[in-house]
Amino acid sequence: MIPVTELRNGTIFEDENLGGREPYVVVKYEHIKMARGGALVKLKVKGLKTGVVKEASFKSNDRVEDSDVEKRNVQFIYSDGRNAYFKDPEMPGRTKFSFSLLDAASFKFIKSGSELMATFYENSLIAIEFPKTVSLKVVYTEPGFKGNTATTVLKPAELETGARMMVPLFIKIGDVVKVRLEDKDYVGKVGG
Repeated sequence: MIPVTELRNGTIFEDENLGGREPYVVVKYEHIKMARGGALVKLKVKGLKTGVVKEASFKSNDRVEDSDVEKRNVQFIYSDGRNAYFKDPEMPGRTKFSFSLLDAASFKFIKSGSELMATFYENSLIAIEFPKTVSLKVVYTEPGFKGNTATTVLKPAELETGARMMVPLFIKIGDVVKVRLEDKDYVGKVGG
């Protein structure tokens, strides 16, 4: 059992009072001192099986169950628009994961064969952790033109994974760009 005062963002736990047996990850933690009496712990949590976000309040002396989740690396194989498929070294065959619980747009920026961290619960894949940034080669973009560059001027580009994004005018075909997956924005050019 874990005291609720030890929960922090990213902690995974279970609690029957939140609506059944499911692991939850803490998205936001807030400790509130009351004028008289004890303190309250307010949490915003996300169900790892359902993706449902809930708010919960606990007394500072409450406890929750530690969740029996396992994290391990899996290899991204491909996505078909509705599901992503992975190769797990500890299981035969492929593991399928529905986009309904994922940020499907991030998979457009992941190369086939990439290693990702996966969370398993009762031997079922329930979550994928994406890297903060990825580096991808530009396969097509229009040539940039000289002119008014007092502000950042962007142009469309297609990356090696088929994803499209806006890049600065100086980026050309063959350049490798760094992309922040959180908002799918250009971060910088990799190399010279």
